[in-house]
Amino acid sequence: GGDNMIFVIYEDEVYFRTILKNEIDNILSDIDVKYKIIFAKSSYEVLNYNNSPKTVINIIDIEHEDEMNKGIITAKEIRENFDKNFIIFFTSHIEKTYDVLNSFIEPLAYVYKGDPNFSKILEDAIIKIFKISNEKNKNDNVLFKDTNGDSVYLDINDIHFITTSPDRQKYL
Repeated sequence: GGDNMIFVIYEDEVYFRTILKNEIDNILSDIDVKYKIIFAKSSYEVLNYNNSPKTVINIIDIEHEDEMNKGIITAKEIRENFDKNFIIFFTSHIEKTYDVLNSFIEPLAYVYKGDPNFSKILEDAIIKIFKISNEKNKNDNVLFKDTNGDSVYLDINDIHFITTSPDRQKYL
């Protein structure tokens, strides 16, 4: 229960944290979804928040005061440990694009802080996450016949194991 989506923002400038929070609130205002925005203070915190069954969207600034490539290193760790979680880079360092591409982190988006269209890119990325998440949760039903020959529909996500019964061959 609770939130369906968690936005983990790893950005050390308050100004940009505020901008991101406002953008996310704005994008999601028309969409019926429960979400939480978390500002992580360290790489360690980011990874902790990623360990969640919910849809996790990381928005990561590449350069941090203590380390130029901290964001890339953190994103690599997310990718290695939580393969299904989303990563969006948010950076003023356009020259890092090449490093990111060749790190095989597969971010969903690379948003340049100086881009006048950055709101639109962020919105497109978040909408895409909704599409991906909804497809993942879309229920596919499978039709079975029970011992009386009645039809039973089961959600494919509820089926973990299928076995056959020797005295019921006619239903297979």
